[in-house]
Amino acid sequence: SLMSITIPDNVTYIGPAAFMNCTCLQNVEVPENVTSIYSAFKGCSSLENITIRSTTPPKGSANMFDDTNNCPIYVPEEAIDDYKNAEYWINYADRIEAIQGQ
Repeated sequence: SLMSITIPDNVTYIGPAAFMNCTCLQNVEVPENVTSIYSAFKGCSSLENITIRSTTPPKGSANMFDDTNNCPIYVPEEAIDDYKNAEYWINYADRIEAIQGQ
């Protein structure tokens, strides 16, 4: 029944299946300290947005955001091109947008 999650600032790694198939999850906030996200949100079919604060794209996996309602992935504006061209993130390039209100 988890609907929203803000990952704590001291987390650097979000492991495989951490939130997999969490179908009630609508909002995810990932702090800038996270350096790796592996298949953590696959199957979160109700997601409305994902916000990632890091200016460096975290390491990932080919399916880290599969089946996530094609929701936008918000990243820092100055990092948009880096995300769109990074390994695995390129799979989600059409969903990557600037964090709103920055």
